[in-house]
Amino acid sequence: AAEQYGRAPSIANDLAGRSGQALIRLLDEGQTALNAGDGSLAQRKFATALMIDSANQVARRGLERAKTIEAVNGLIASGKQHETGGKPTLAAADYQKALQLDAYSQEARTALENVTGRIREAQFQQLISAGLAAFHGNEFPVARKKLLKAKALKPNSLEVLDALSQVDQAIRLARIDTLQKQALAAEQTENWQTA
Repeated sequence: AAEQYGRAPSIANDLAGRSGQALIRLLDEGQTALNAGDGSLAQRKFATALMIDSANQVARRGLERAKTIEAVNGLIASGKQHETGGKPTLAAADYQKALQLDAYSQEARTALENVTGRIREAQFQQLISAGLAAFHGNEFPVARKKLLKAKALKPNSLEVLDALSQVDQAIRLARIDTLQKQALAAEQTENWQTA
């Protein structure tokens, strides 16, 4: 008995080493199942990992993600269909819902960033076009308003800064022209003080 008792620490250390290896293997297999979109397999792997180490945060997070992975993948697929169909706003909504279900989904995060960038670029181009159209129509306050909104989207855009400079110059010239006309009218009525 004393001999068996003496070997017990050695056996315990051996088992502890194997459980560590099993934990690493289960975590890897769970992550692989998550990446493949197999939620039920991932749940089994992470649940087993938690039996080995109930405090393991990777296993806990993996188990939570595994519960929603099919829904997340469905939303990502729907978002891609919306993008293909030219509906970026609907795609962004799907990607946001996917991230609400799984905040760690890199695929949903990347897709949302990409579609949001394209939406922002389209808004920017629309505001620039509207601002320049208003400028050419001598609607300077409207042009300035549109261009300032475009500047809010891209503060360092040389295109916006140049257009705003032209609008500001046109506003100053229009004001000078108005003042000159008022002065000329006052001069013709011999209102020298006003002129």
